[in-house]
Amino acid sequence: MPLKDYDKPAEKALIAFCRAGLGLQISNVRPTKGNDENTIRAGLIRELLLGTEDCKLPAQGLHIWGAWIDEHLSLTGEAVPVPLGLLNCTLKKDVILQDCTLSGLYLTGTRLPAMLAQRLRCSSSLHLRDGFEASGPVDLGGAKIAGDLDCNGDKFLAKDVALRFDTITVGASMLLRNDFEAKGKVDRSGANITGQLDCARSKFTTKPVALHCDTITVGANVCLSDGFAVQGEVNLAGAKIGGQLACRDGKFWAEPEALTCYATTVGVDAVLSGGFEARGKVKLTRAEIAGNLDMSGAKLAKGLIASGMRVRDGFFWRGVQGDGITVELIDVQVGTLMIRRGRGIL
Repeated sequence: MPLKDYDKPAEKALIAFCRAGLGLQISNVRPTKGNDENTIRAGLIRELLLGTEDCKLPAQGLHIWGAWIDEHLSLTGEAVPVPLGLLNCTLKKDVILQDCTLSGLYLTGTRLPAMLAQRLRCSSSLHLRDGFEASGPVDLGGAKIAGDLDCNGDKFLAKDVALRFDTITVGASMLLRNDFEAKGKVDRSGANITGQLDCARSKFTTKPVALHCDTITVGANVCLSDGFAVQGEVNLAGAKIGGQLACRDGKFWAEPEALTCYATTVGVDAVLSGGFEARGKVKLTRAEIAGNLDMSGAKLAKGLIASGMRVRDGFFWRGVQGDGITVELIDVQVGTLMIRRGRGIL
């Protein structure tokens, strides 16, 4: 559709600002309904990103604040040479980015129904943060993100699978923290993250499995700590963690299994202490921990299953609380075993 046919006031303003090399700020607040002053059709955004007529975007890309965006935004299979920022916007229909290449994607504070971005290629960071909200699934399966995948403070409301990150590659860190909330399952199986996986102060409410992270590879720390709360099982079976597994003050409420780390490799310490609570079993069967395993002060309702576990340094089991729980340590090897009797233990 020619640019001249995009005749809504906000669309005319966007074209004029693009020609001047500027982003368009309609409002600092995310709109709750559309009108002539804030509505932009998604087709215009597509036309501007791909280059059209006499309107060439500047190197810093296309940035829009506070718009009501109508129609599907589809960039399937396209190579977009500049970043896209839709900030505090409301999109009425799904965003389709399958097999798309982008130099950056920033959806800070934006609300949308769903985002289908399997095999997306992003040469910098992807921001779904600071109030971003998706009522349907966000699928980034097989995507490659060169920078951070930042989902701080977001809400993913789909009830079945809220976030699909299976086999994703992230060149920096994956951040799902600081009031992040997912009502459906988060699937990160087979993900490869160069930096850290940080879920501190986040909430996962689905059952029976909330976090599916089997065979994940993380170059630095995995943080399920500092107020992390999960209603379903956390599955880290076969995970390779280069740094620390930090679960200090994490709340794992699932039953019968709360945390599964079967054959998980941890490059430094595994910290399940300082307010760590598990209603279901904690399973460390055949886990290999290069540093310490610290469970000091943990609260366990069902127990610890750790047959075949290897801990290079110390195993700290001090002040652990739990009545009538099972502790299975068949064929375990540890550097130093530190035990102090807790309530209901040993």
